[in-house]
Amino acid sequence: MGVLEESQSGLVPLPESARAFSHWAISQVVKPGEQVIDATAGNGYDTLFLAKQVGELGRVFSFDVQQLALTRTREKLEEQALDGRCQLILDSHEHLARYVQAPVAACMFNLGYLPAGDRAVKTLWPSTQKAIVSTLSLLRPGGRVSICAYPGHTEGRQEAEALTKWLKTLKEAEYTALHLVFANQTENAPQWFLIERK
Repeated sequence: MGVLEESQSGLVPLPESARAFSHWAISQVVKPGEQVIDATAGNGYDTLFLAKQVGELGRVFSFDVQQLALTRTREKLEEQALDGRCQLILDSHEHLARYVQAPVAACMFNLGYLPAGDRAVKTLWPSTQKAIVSTLSLLRPGGRVSICAYPGHTEGRQEAEALTKWLKTLKEAEYTALHLVFANQTENAPQWFLIERK
């Protein structure tokens, strides 16, 4: 199902994955014409989702350190004639403030490595933390940062653990921070984090 589509019974089912939760949460706050960030372009699914959210007058800034990821992302955008809404940037997300100015409505992180790519190239907590801090400085009130983490590999587990600890340092008066774990799934299942600026 799409972002919380109504079932035949009329009830709205819960999202069944970290990515589904992330798309739902971001869809609630992004308005047409706004600026958003995909901090980890990967295979392009989040960039494509964001391009649909911002409309013709909005802008998506999509980052990746691998040209292969940006090529895959561009192909997805061109298939739906949405590439004109997006700027694809070959650089680490820790440098995103060099390319994007406030205000930003939302930012999405899908951590780990590129599926069907080089697994030696992956996100690491030091650069991820810098990117999140930069994003928070650009975020408009009510804006959200969504982060999917993958503890099924060593670096992914380290990122999830570090992120969990770091979120507790955010001032409650300024941010709401959530951490979603699927309790009846394997401990290696993806985890979802959300930060909202008040």
